[in-house]
Amino acid sequence: MDKDKNSITNYFYEASSMTISHNDKKCLFFKGDDKFELVFNELKATTQNAHDMPAFGVSIHNDTIDAKESGTWIELNFDSPQEFNEMPFESLLFEIKPEDQGFNLIRKVNGKYDGRCFYLNLNSNMKNLYDILIKSFFD
Repeated sequence: MDKDKNSITNYFYEASSMTISHNDKKCLFFKGDDKFELVFNELKATTQNAHDMPAFGVSIHNDTIDAKESGTWIELNFDSPQEFNEMPFESLLFEIKPEDQGFNLIRKVNGKYDGRCFYLNLNSNMKNLYDILIKSFFD
């Protein structure tokens, strides 16, 4: 993940904590913790040379809450509200599927997952990131 001011990935560096969930089991890590850095470093590798793309996805809060009950998710949390492309957010949520080569970044705004998403197109899949999450926290 390059620190490019014209990319949503730039905001990843501003995250103060991250919540990782797998089938509704959750772990919270704060910036500077070894576990945060482990995941963040793999996230950087996974998103290196990624491209922001127009997102067609729209999040509906209740549907997103239901979806988070299964699968593997990362939520990047911020100490203060952020804004990219005139779209505010207080956290960014995305699902990790090993075979996928991109993902929607679901914005949490005013405590709800409502509204347009961002989309990040990767140059590879998310298998390494997924494996680290499962082996490190949920095996």
